Amino acid sequence: MGYSETIKYIKKQASKGADAGRIKKVLSEAGYQQEIIDELIEKAGVFKSKKEAKGIEKIILKDVTIGVVLLLVFGSLAYFSFFKDGDKEFFSPKTSGDIKLSLSKVSPLKIEKNGHSIIDLNKYFRDSKYDYSEMRWKHSGQICINVRENKDKIILRSVFLPGCSLQETINFEVMNPSGKISSDTIKVKIV
Repeated sequence: MGYSETIKYIKKQASKGADAGRIKKVLSEAGYQQEIIDELIEKAGVFKSKKEAKGIEKIILKDVTIGVVLLLVFGSLAYFSFFKDGDKEFFSPKTSGDIKLSLSKVSPLKIEKNGHSIIDLNKYFRDSKYDYSEMRWKHSGQICINVRENKDKIILRSVFLPGCSLQETINFEVMNPSGKISSDTIKVKIV
């Protein structure tokens, strides 16, 4: 096959930036057959032919790709679960960061006879992980004060009866689902 001038032409066009498709089109218009064009481009050696994976190679390539993806997913899960500081145990119960009840800030609270007072928990209670509705509330020490927790409020109602003391100390305790407890005391004066 004596196409040395054509091979030089292909190399020259490739060095100028022409792609294989354009060179094939020019050679085809010049009357070259497709088989000869492919052979000349291959002999010129300026364009690498793409080798497609066949049969078993496709299956192996697919399996290797899936394996790499799974390795990345489970590897990152293992890293974030077991090696990251603070998260050493993946299946351990979740614990709350801070739980703080500070009702003594409103103490002494004055309530009129047969009146009520509302304490906004947004100001006097904080838990970094759980909502008010998930808490278990306990209160003790009240005799003539009715205490109710209502969403994000504590409602104190004076049920003044003869013989009731004009001052009561109410102890509040709150526990979040992880078992952390905070407590505080509030003094209530009935006026």
